[in-house]
Amino acid sequence: MQVPNIPTLEENNVRKGFFSHEDFLKLRGSLSSTLKPVVSLGYFTGMRRGEILSLRWTQVDFDERTIGLNPGETKNGEARVLPLAEELYQTLVT
Repeated sequence: MQVPNIPTLEENNVRKGFFSHEDFLKLRGSLSSTLKPVVSLGYFTGMRRGEILSLRWTQVDFDERTIGLNPGETKNGEARVLPLAEELYQTLVT
C-alpha cells in the first residue's frame, strides 16, 4: 500500500507580546491592589483570563502552595494543579 505525499502548509504562528520580569514589575507597580493578583496569576501561571476570573478561594491551597483547576474549567477541559511561585504566593496573601 502506498501512502501519497501530502504537502503541508507553512505555519506562521510565532507568539508575540512577551515582556521581561522587569516590565512585569513596572506594570504590577502601577496597578490597583485589586488588579495585582489577577495580573500576577496570569504572569506566573499562564492561566487564561476566564480561568482567573472564575477562580474561587477554595481552589487555592495556601498550605500546599497550589491552585487546583477543576475539570471543565480549563480550555481542554482537563483538571490542572499549578504551583504558586513565591512571588505569586506573597501577592495573594497580602
